[in-house]
Amino acid sequence: MERSFCEAVRLLPPFLKEPLLFAAERNHTQIREVTIRAGAPVCVHTSDGIRFLQKNGFLTTMPPANCSVKMEEVQECLRCLTEYSLQSAQPQLKQGFLTLQGGHRAGIAGRAVLQDGQISYIKEISAISLRIARAVCGCGKRILSEIDWNALNGIPSVLIAGPPASGKTTVLRDVIRGLASGECSRFFRVSVVDERSEIAASYHGTSQHDLGITCDVLDGFFKAEGMMLALRTLSPQIIAVDELGSEKDADAVLQVMSGGAAMLATVHADSVSALSKRPVLKQLFAHHCFDFVVLLKSAQTPGLIDAIIRADGIKPWEENCR
Repeated sequence: MERSFCEAVRLLPPFLKEPLLFAAERNHTQIREVTIRAGAPVCVHTSDGIRFLQKNGFLTTMPPANCSVKMEEVQECLRCLTEYSLQSAQPQLKQGFLTLQGGHRAGIAGRAVLQDGQISYIKEISAISLRIARAVCGCGKRILSEIDWNALNGIPSVLIAGPPASGKTTVLRDVIRGLASGECSRFFRVSVVDERSEIAASYHGTSQHDLGITCDVLDGFFKAEGMMLALRTLSPQIIAVDELGSEKDADAVLQVMSGGAAMLATVHADSVSALSKRPVLKQLFAHHCFDFVVLLKSAQTPGLIDAIIRADGIKPWEENCR
């Protein structure tokens, strides 16, 4: 049985752990995510689609009768995942997730409690989605080999784009590891600004993923602030972030470029035309912030690269930036 799946599932209470382990033993499809919702059967997201968990550990294509999860069972799962310390987990919980040992991740759904217009905490948590972390060593090899990271005109900046669940963070992580492990003729100093603890998955201060020898992680920092801090204090050659999206992010990228560091980032977009419609990205490409765009295929083939394109050869940005 796959080690990463066992590692993630062992964090759950016995009423879920045992049938899930049984399901993994019997099924050859890879289980990517497990969703526990109050009032519904447990959903198991596999490489073949969504399946539903029966109490005996069998998976079905249709929701089974009398297998709905109770609200108190969701709460017990939450207590187990937070190691019975809900209070200490609140900083992450109010952002809608938990980073777990091994790099696994639990997304949560519930009711937000606001204070001064900001989310103070989340209560009445009714759903937990446990995503199984899997390092895919080599998925970034094409980026490392096809792009000249030792170019005479400087280290290139690269944007990795793809639809949801296409493996953007997984590919980003593997590229960071390669650059900081000497796989491109030398070791690059990489600073990772890990706002939602998805890249390094730091747990009690220790990265759960191998990001290479010459990589520093700023865990939990807002992207814009973290990029500026890294630029001022860590002397990075490359700054890496996940999911660019806001005007503040774009302004920070511009400052990084003027500060002499290269950027390695991801963004949600399933095509070049989708990228060209994003105002933030139009601004960045108008200023020639990225040299290459890497397009990933789809959620059905996570981590698979569709194309590597030179940014200066993509005309839609030029047309949309006028």
